[in-house]
Amino acid sequence: MKFVKCLMTAGVIFGSSYLFASSTVQEEASQWFGMYLKDQKVGYTQTETQPVVDGYKISELTYIELDMMGTKRNLKSISQYEVNKTFELKNFTFNLETEAQKMLIRGEIKQNNFNLSINTGGKIETKTIPITSPIFPISVLPMLANKFTRASQKLQVFDPSIQAVSAADCELLETKGDSINVKVTMLNSSSTMWVNKKGEMLSQTQPMGITVKKESKEKAIKIGKISPEILTLYKVPVNMEIKNARDISLLKMLVNVKVVVNEQQRWFGDTLLIETRGPTSGGPFELSNRRPDSVNKYLEPTTFIQSKDKRIIKQAKEIVGFTKTPWKKVVKLTHWVSENVKDMPTVTIPSALDVLNTMEGDCGEHSILFAALARASKIPADVVVGIVYTQDGFYYHAWNKVWVGRWVEVDPTFDEPIADAAHLILAEGGLEEQAKIMELVDKIKIQILEYK
Repeated sequence: MKFVKCLMTAGVIFGSSYLFASSTVQEEASQWFGMYLKDQKVGYTQTETQPVVDGYKISELTYIELDMMGTKRNLKSISQYEVNKTFELKNFTFNLETEAQKMLIRGEIKQNNFNLSINTGGKIETKTIPITSPIFPISVLPMLANKFTRASQKLQVFDPSIQAVSAADCELLETKGDSINVKVTMLNSSSTMWVNKKGEMLSQTQPMGITVKKESKEKAIKIGKISPEILTLYKVPVNMEIKNARDISLLKMLVNVKVVVNEQQRWFGDTLLIETRGPTSGGPFELSNRRPDSVNKYLEPTTFIQSKDKRIIKQAKEIVGFTKTPWKKVVKLTHWVSENVKDMPTVTIPSALDVLNTMEGDCGEHSILFAALARASKIPADVVVGIVYTQDGFYYHAWNKVWVGRWVEVDPTFDEPIADAAHLILAEGGLEEQAKIMELVDKIKIQILEYK
């Protein structure tokens, strides 16, 4: 029910990464920006740009405060980029620090490779991204905007919050005085920003009601005592109450956005049908160890699902013991994660090793640790994100899917080896895929037709 904090983490970092100084910098320049969530102040960013012999050094400090279930949580990130005189990325460091996590990411471009090193949970993971064209930090888009020679431009942009290079479509919308309005579309989400002719960003509007404004230092750092309650701010209201939502096996509804289609949720005309699907539904799948090659990738470790780390493997073996049947392993893992990871609102980019160290977190932490433990137990698994009905509406949430002869959805946060039908998947996979649903926030409309 708390996955929205994952979106907020990526969203506000994504937003602050647009904040830069002039493209004609002759000496060190510092700027301050206030960050707002639906008109309430939640943080600030300071940026500094320093010219060097062969380009620029750009530094950013971002600080965010969020209210989560009555608990104040904060996030601080520090980024440093080195770019050449045409603002192409050479190298960077990105530090993220919260109450529950410390993460350090380094990257350097060498020839046709972008080499990344991610340190989280006490483990360093490496990643190489092949490149065929110049890569720009997301930070330098304002600097480039005032140099556009066409109404639209396509750039390859790196965003450290999701460790991915993505295509950015930049469109010049209008000019007012000495400022231009530019629309940037990445990962299905669009933002608009006003930039002056020197390449200084003046303001920006993002999905999820995030806005950024250039301010004096004194005004920028003044956050105040009240911040919005994140977990209820993005609730999706519905036309009727679902009683005992954790027990329902079928849900029919009208939904106005694109959703993931699978065996559990399917379209029938304009009606979306969600049905629970267990390992034995439609056949004797519970004993199946045979799997198609297409699911083998869900056994491999990733940057944040460190399933081959000896600590994860050790913990998985302790949980499943001598159990051989895949489905029985899933049940044991679900119960263990639910019972042992303390429910705690957090602002992090979830990492299985971080969760294993702290043993606390919300749905993002539950689902990432479950995925790692399942893969370590030779069960293909992944994280899915979307919305779940609870109490009085649908809330953003993260849970899992596992392969046990077919894909079955599992919710370790709610201790459900078979997730109930009040779960609606919007995306699945890593941070880059999850970020794509930012554009849907505040736009989803649901009308419940039937449930049982």
